This record gives sequence, C-alpha cells and structure tokens, in this order.
Amino acid sequence: MSIMSPKSRAPSSALLVSTLTALAVGLPAGGQEQVPPTRGGFTTSLGFPPSLHPHFTVSMGRHGGADTDVGVGAFGLGFYKDLTNPVMSLLGVMVDGYGAARTDGSWDGGVQAQLHMPLFRLAAGAGGWPPTRGM
Repeated sequence: MSIMSPKSRAPSSALLVSTLTALAVGLPAGGQEQVPPTRGGFTTSLGFPPSLHPHFTVSMGRHGGADTDVGVGAFGLGFYKDLTNPVMSLLGVMVDGYGAARTDGSWDGGVQAQLHMPLFRLAAGAGGWPPTRGM
C-alpha cells in the first residue's frame, strides 16, 4: 500500500504518459516508409545529365555516276561536350574523326571540330584531312 495520496501521483503519471508519447511520436509509422522509385516511390533528385556525349557512326552505300558505280563505306568517331548547363545545352564543342573507303581503292578521312548551338540548330567549325587518292 502506498503512502502517497492520489493528488501526489498525478504529476508522476502525467510525466510518464508524456514521455511515452514523445518516444512514440519519434518512431516512423508504417505509411511513412521511404520507398525507392523502382517500387513506386518518388524520385527526389535526378541530378544533371552527362555533359560529355561520345558517338560512333558507320554507313555503307553506293556511289555512282555516268562512268562508275562503286561501293562506299564510312565511319566516324567523336564526342560532343557541353560548355554550358547540360540541361539547356546552349553551347558545346564537337570533335570528330572520320574515314571512308571505296571499292575501287580510293579513300578519304580527316578530323573536324565544331562549335554547336543545339537550341538554335547552328554550328560552325573547321576540318582538316590528308591528301586523298582519287576521291
């Protein structure tokens, strides 16, 4: 039997209830679980897209004229690098190396560099190539 009166127990029971409530509020509820986007959750940040874009091209065809009809194979390898914010893609540099060969034995190739403005579909650049044989 307790010697405390009911009035003196009230503050200690209120303190116990408030402490337990504060501890329970800090625990995550089942509906507050963070679900990854692969399971239907929200994506909080996608980050920036890459600013370097490599590319590789291959093409084949026929080149014909009044006196010739030859096959042509061409390839290219290069990259595009954004100079500004990659989301807006306002300005960038493109560098390419390319080559082509014909079935008659002639060939062509070279390197080119361009300043691109993809938003406005404008580009300016320069290229150089070795002397070719008959192309």
